[in-house]
Formats: sequence, C-alpha cells, structure tokens
Amino acid sequence: MHETHPGVQDMACETFLKICHKCRRKFVVQQLGEAEPFVCELLSGLASTIQDLEAHQVHMFYEAVGLMVGADADQARRAAYLERLMSPPNATWDAVVSSSLAADPSGAQLLEPERVKSVTNILQTNSSVCSSLGAPFAPQMARVFGDVLRVYALYSSAADAAIADGGPHAARSAGVKALRGAKRAALRLLETWVGACDDVELLARQYVPAMAEPVLGAYARARSPESRDAEALALYAAVVGKLRSAATAEVVPRCFDAVFGPTLEMITANFEDFPEHRLQFFALLRSVATAAFGALFGLGGAQLKLLVDAVVWAFRHTERNVAETGLNLLLDLLQAFERSPAAAQFYQVSRFELVLSLFFLGGGVIFSPL
Repeated sequence: MHETHPGVQDMACETFLKICHKCRRKFVVQQLGEAEPFVCELLSGLASTIQDLEAHQVHMFYEAVGLMVGADADQARRAAYLERLMSPPNATWDAVVSSSLAADPSGAQLLEPERVKSVTNILQTNSSVCSSLGAPFAPQMARVFGDVLRVYALYSSAADAAIADGGPHAARSAGVKALRGAKRAALRLLETWVGACDDVELLARQYVPAMAEPVLGAYARARSPESRDAEALALYAAVVGKLRSAATAEVVPRCFDAVFGPTLEMITANFEDFPEHRLQFFALLRSVATAAFGALFGLGGAQLKLLVDAVVWAFRHTERNVAETGLNLLLDLLQAFERSPAAAQFYQVSRFELVLSLFFLGGGVIFSPL
C-alpha cells in the first residue's frame, strides 16, 4: 500500500478487501504465534498504513477493516475496535466541523473549499465502515449524527442561495459542485445507516424525526430544481422500507407534502431532465405502496388523482427503466387497493385514465397525462 507505482495501491486495496470478505473471522481470532489478533496490530499501526493512500483507497481500506471488526462476536470488543478505527477521521471531524461550529454557529468557516473537501471525505469514510460493519456502527453514528444534519442544512442553504443568485450555470461551478458533493455524501451516509440499523424503534424515535426538517424541509424550500438531491428521495425510500407500517402515521404524509409537488414539476416538463430524480421518485412511491400502503388511505381525491397521473406518466416514459418502474408500481397499487376499503375511491378517480392510457400504450401512442 506504500508503493507509488500507478495502479499498485488500487490493486493492493482491492485485494485486501477481497481477502477480508473471505477471511474476516481469521483476523479477529488470535492465531498460533501471535501476541494478539491481527486486527489489533492493524489498528495500532493504522496511521502509518494509510498515510500514502488516496481518498478513495482509504475508503476501500476502511470498508475492509469494517468487515474485520464486524466478524468479532463480542460486542464490547467490536465497540473498542470501532472507536480505534474511527479515531483518525473523528479527530479530523472535531478539528474541522465541531470546532468550526462551536466558534461560529453560522458555519461560515465550513464553506471554505478545503473544509468542504475534508467534510466530504470523512462522510464517505463513515459510509464505507457503516456499509461493511452494519448495525454495530451505532456508537459512531450516534457520535456524528447531529453534526451531519447541521452540515447538511448549512450546505443545502449555501448551494441553494448560490444557484438562485447565479442561475442554472452556477450549479456547475466548482464551489457549488463541491457543496452538492458533500450533501450527497451526507445523504448516502444516512441512507446506509437506515439500511444497517436493526433497531426499528430507535430509528423511528431518534433518527427519522431529526432528519425531517434538514432533509425534507430543504428539499421543499429549494428555490431551484438543481438544489434538490435525488439522494433525498432514495433516503426516504429506505426509511419507508425499513419502518414499514410505523411510517404510515407521520413519515409518509410529511414526505409526500415535501417532495411530491416539487419533484413532479421537475420530471414532467420533458422525458430527459433529472433522470436520477425520476428513478428515485418512483422507487419512493413503490416503497410506500409495498411497505406502508395504509398511508395512501389518507390521501384526498385530488392527491390520489395526482398519484395516478404520476404513475401513468411513468409507465408511458420513453426510458425503459422508468417505464418498468411505473408499471410495477401500477401493479402494486392495483393489487393493494383491490384488498382495501379504499378501492372504490381509487377506481373512481383512476379507472378511465388508466384504461385509456394502457389502451394507447398498447397501440404505441405516447402522451403525457400531466
């Protein structure tokens, strides 16, 4: 990993990751002739091991060590290993983020390009460990969660203001692209944690309510479509899929209020712009239809009609993956409403349009109902 010849470090990190996938248990058990398990030796020399690696290689290395840590069945040892593993990025996080927010609650220092780059890198490191370690990542997530939301809110506001003042071209500037990269890294970390957490009650009580205002609020308030992140839709698709019926009462209605209208305005203007938003929006709708269907019962006639229009628009899309997602969503809705007391209301607002749209789809005529 210290060889600087092009390609060697990438190969070393990839090989190390493959070995950890296959032999992770061997590294947390003390072998014959060893004074301590290999993972302890590795963590003791962590700083020197990664000092010559580039950022993406460090992320790969941390993912591999996360596999090792997760292989230990003892909860206390796992927590101790995790603390040692995350010590370098946590020290940098405290120096860059926590100290900056303590010195200036407005967070102006965190908008400096080097700090934005450092924040993005640390968020990606956390995501790598969370993806491989899983639920035992909980102590680390609890440590950084509040600051992650504050950073996301700060960067959302700054990026939105820059794009609103500078126009669409500002979204392609280096500064705004860096801010949006940090935002996406924060959302991916949150999504990874939602998928990894095995305590649904804790997720519903502590994490999901705290995410609502920074994530959904920023999405709804954004003055420019370029300020909205498709990863926010992916995050809430994961939240609904994990919470299932527990998401029905509050999460789904608030999510719909924040993202439904703005996203439809973005994706129905044509069949080309915002491709990621298209996919993630309909993935979110399908997650609701399959995991928290009861939330749809609370929709009024106008909202239900808008939902049907969105589904019809999706399955008539020229992109095959969007069209397939729309058809699958339609099937889920039809099957679910067939067994529900709201079936009459659903068919009352949707029957004619669905039949007509499917008829024209079979005949090869494409139109947008919105």
